[in-house]
Amino acid sequence: MHCWSGCDGGQVLREISKIMELPDKVISLKRTTPAPNTTTPCVWVKSLWHNARTIVQGDLAARYFQARGITLERFPDSLRFAPTCKITGEANLISLPAVLARFDDRDGRLSTVHRIYLQEPGRKADVDRPKRICSSPAKGGAIRLFEPAKVIGIAEGIETALACFVDTGIPTWATYSSSLMPFVTLPERIESVVIFGDNDLSGAGQKAATQLQTRLLKEGKSVQMLIPPEQGRDWLDVLNDDTERGLV
Repeated sequence: MHCWSGCDGGQVLREISKIMELPDKVISLKRTTPAPNTTTPCVWVKSLWHNARTIVQGDLAARYFQARGITLERFPDSLRFAPTCKITGEANLISLPAVLARFDDRDGRLSTVHRIYLQEPGRKADVDRPKRICSSPAKGGAIRLFEPAKVIGIAEGIETALACFVDTGIPTWATYSSSLMPFVTLPERIESVVIFGDNDLSGAGQKAATQLQTRLLKEGKSVQMLIPPEQGRDWLDVLNDDTERGLV
């Protein structure tokens, strides 16, 4: 299903949720038992992840997401908060608070960690490239924000994926970038996929979403592709627009 123009984006998302007869946001955040590993993250990546803590209401990470228009009662296990996290590659080595997102390989094992550096009162840090990846993510992997269900959503960014879940109840994974989206590998038990593509001015988001849709249809999945009606927008923008208008 394409949404190119002439429709209210938020309403499209909510109708998709109804059509697929999803329960009212009864989605488990429990991590599944992974299959054997296919990638080996470096010691620093493993240490960074395991030393971070759960995101809780009121901490800087939760306030960051709230400032982006995303409010959750509980945050996914694949997101954590590091009160201090080194910024690598800088002339002067410094540490800042950061949201950490676990990027798993296609078999569900840790591949790398995506970092969003933060500052008070709850926004991206004023540094060059506040969003960084520790090492090259495994092709076919994703940031598995929720446990796989029969119906799952796929988006590019973490914030967009969470916004789609908030608005529809569809558990949505993030692929980190448009270049990785066409290759995300899904467990066999997933039957239906909703692709929440970005409407990029460059066309990269739409192209990636179309490539993923084509591949998943060949694999026998039921696929819906949704693109925001306005150029330069993603579904987080749509959710925030609806919130401002009092529609959610």
